[in-house]
Amino acid sequence: MTTIFQFRLNQVKNNKEKQLLERQFKKWEIDQHQPIRLTSQEIEQIIALKGLDSPEAGAKILVEWADKLGAIFKATGLTSSQIRNFFGVIRSIQQQGFSKSQQKRQFILLLPKIEYAAARANKPGMNGFRDVLKASIEAVGQDADNFQRFVEFFEAILAYHKAYGGK
Repeated sequence: MTTIFQFRLNQVKNNKEKQLLERQFKKWEIDQHQPIRLTSQEIEQIIALKGLDSPEAGAKILVEWADKLGAIFKATGLTSSQIRNFFGVIRSIQQQGFSKSQQKRQFILLLPKIEYAAARANKPGMNGFRDVLKASIEAVGQDADNFQRFVEFFEAILAYHKAYGGK
């Protein structure tokens, strides 16, 4: 079980953002002095439903993590436009059908694009987004159902990011 993403509250320098996350940590019932860790096992549960009894269990984990990630990414400098740069490509792949080899190729080619965007932005929010996106893309593999769950996860992160004031 590998840690894909790790976050500590003390990583946030902006007081307003830190206060928002402190409230969320209480809501999420997470100790503010402990790191939040998203593991490869949790990504596999969200995307591929590995080790789960039902799709509903996967959806619950997806929503919990999208909430946390949306808030954290917003607080650490990820912008909506950075997310939307990838969302447009993902939506296009979804509309054209993930079962086609050209769309699968486009999906895999998101990996170098996210690396480039993270290097260019050089912000903790974008770096975390890159790590989560990369692990999620890898968890999809060639499976269309996994791709659909990936899209749902991505949309949920974007929705929570916006709900927490992401611009």
